[in-house]
Amino acid sequence: MKYFLQTDIDLLTPSIEQQINQLLTIDHDKLILNGEYLEKSDSKINNRYLESIESSEEQVIFDQYRQKILDYYAGQKPIELRVYQLPDDLDREIFNRLPESIRNMPKPPYVRMQVMTNGDYLAPHSDVNRDVTLICPVTTADESTCWWAVREPHKLPAKSIPDIDKVECVAIARPAKGETWLYNINEIHSVERPAGRRDDYRVTIQFRWTNTSMLDVARALWLN
Repeated sequence: MKYFLQTDIDLLTPSIEQQINQLLTIDHDKLILNGEYLEKSDSKINNRYLESIESSEEQVIFDQYRQKILDYYAGQKPIELRVYQLPDDLDREIFNRLPESIRNMPKPPYVRMQVMTNGDYLAPHSDVNRDVTLICPVTTADESTCWWAVREPHKLPAKSIPDIDKVECVAIARPAKGETWLYNINEIHSVERPAGRRDDYRVTIQFRWTNTSMLDVARALWLN
């Protein structure tokens, strides 16, 4: 349970799926873009490679780590990722599918929709300002999410961006459409797609927690 936990929450109803598909096509203007992760973008909400570099020496090390990751995934393209806030009515409908024990947590989650496309991988990283996410795929491209353990000391904190030579993939999750999985995204993780699926979409409904541990959410689930 350190990295992920599959749950039995029944989240994706035909109504919810239909509304999401409509938002992604004819009603896209009703979505609010909250964040994006793009390799090359000057957008203020582009969060790829967020880091806290305090010196030129640290910048050199960071750039070395980043180049190692690019070399590791040579010939592949980074995934484009966008995060949306849903219309209020749909947000409430989705939130109310959660068990009461989750909805009534001292710090309940908030709902987002995440869309991945146009790429092969999301590099190893840990998320900023989030600790735990409950995900439910609406569509997938058979992605694998891998969690990485640090095997050797780093010159910079490994969670900002790891030295790919000093970490090891130790756990893998492959959620199918409609399944709900609890992810510890405070740990280093990556997303990879099978060959030939670059242009496909992965759309997930996500419940996100801040300042909340994986164990806190699991306990609330067990109360259900």
